[in-house]
Amino acid sequence: MKIITIFAVIIIAIAAFFLWPSSDDPSEIEKVLNKMITAGQNGVYEGVTEHVSFEYRDDYGATYFVVKNIVKNVFKKFDKFETKYNNLSVTMNETEDGNKIAIANLNMNIKGIKSNIPISILGKDDSFENITLTFKKSKLGEWTVIKSEGLDGAIEEGF
Repeated sequence: MKIITIFAVIIIAIAAFFLWPSSDDPSEIEKVLNKMITAGQNGVYEGVTEHVSFEYRDDYGATYFVVKNIVKNVFKKFDKFETKYNNLSVTMNETEDGNKIAIANLNMNIKGIKSNIPISILGKDDSFENITLTFKKSKLGEWTVIKSEGLDGAIEEGF
């Protein structure tokens, strides 16, 4: 009888984890950003693109596949990346169709490192560029980027 009770408690705990609605905490967006930054520091482009939604579309018409190719090509040019950000501000909203979105505005500086030489990608030297990232919460509770603004200068530079 004890085994059945323990098993039932475990099943209920697992079900509650997956079915209980999670709160919308702006720190969740910061966690996603930090995961993307860590992937860049380690030179793993898939770690960056896994946080970009298949639904991605920006004002320039770029889709997930365009972004994935850009990120992949940038990662071929550099050994690793050094990324800093500040002044993160996150606003949580819900769309008319019930989807949860988060708009993150922040200042970011990205440098690519090749043969231990830093090259500015976003921001010059130690200056920061202001960017806005729009996230959507998936049905599984993961936040992914569906739109970006302010990265066009880095893309025009050939990165």
